[in-house]
Amino acid sequence: MPLHRHVQADKYASPFSLATRWRTLAWGLVWAGLCRWTPKPLNR
Repeated sequence: MPLHRHVQADKYASPFSLATRWRTLAWGLVWAGLCRWTPKPLNR
């Protein structure tokens, strides 16, 4: 499966739309708020 290249205006521009960046940020906040790490003795 070949890699997909995102089109960029220049090397400093983001290839992702503003909506995609907002969704990524929102998901990161939700994940950080709802994540529960497994205690070490239960993670075998």
